[in-house]
Formats: sequence, structure tokens, C-alpha cells
Amino acid sequence: PSLDIEEPIRLSECPEGTRRCVCRDMDGEEHAHMVSEVDLAVKKMVLEGAFALATQHKMGEVKPEEYGFRSLSFDEHSPSDDLSGTLDLIARLYQAAGGGDKAFTTYGLRRALAPAIRAG
Repeated sequence: PSLDIEEPIRLSECPEGTRRCVCRDMDGEEHAHMVSEVDLAVKKMVLEGAFALATQHKMGEVKPEEYGFRSLSFDEHSPSDDLSGTLDLIARLYQAAGGGDKAFTTYGLRRALAPAIRAG
């Protein structure tokens, strides 16, 4: 995961006067990068919470619920008994999102998850 909070947007969907980007994030499609309000909100919450939890842990009192986190029991919520199948699904999702170059970008995740989002 990156700390980047921008996402590529088709240039035709950007505000008038937005400068075109020449990177390959959208495989050559004309685009610009704009702040993703979702990325901004989520990453801000996660980082603030992580630093607060690290500070609390150092003082001996950890309350993850105060920061929107939940404790998770791996005994209760572990992957299915078919660990190999679970890892195969993760590997396929990683490749569909663009592998090492794009898997953790907003564009890569949107591309990989688009079929699931369309299906509801």
C-alpha cells in the first residue's frame, strides 16, 4: 500500500483547465491525477490510529475501538482450511491488479475489483 492519495481520472472527467499527465497509470489513456477523497479519509484515519495505538502500546493500554479499529481473532477468522486455495486467489487478484508495478495503486485495485463491484 502506498501513502499516495491521488488517483488517475480521465481527462474528460476533470475540471476545465486540468493539466494532462503523461504517465502510464491508465495505459496511455489521457488522464490527470486528482486527490481521492476516499483515499484521503481512509489513509488519514489509518495513520492517525496506527500512531495513537503505537503510543498507547508503549504506555501499556491499547484501545483500538477508539480509532475505528477492531480486534480480530485469527483463530475465529482465519482463511478457509484450504490455505493453498486462498493463497492462489490472492495471487490471482494481485496479478489482475497489475502485479508489482500497479497492484497497490488506486487504478490497479479499481481494475482488479471492477467485476466484483459491477456484480454488486
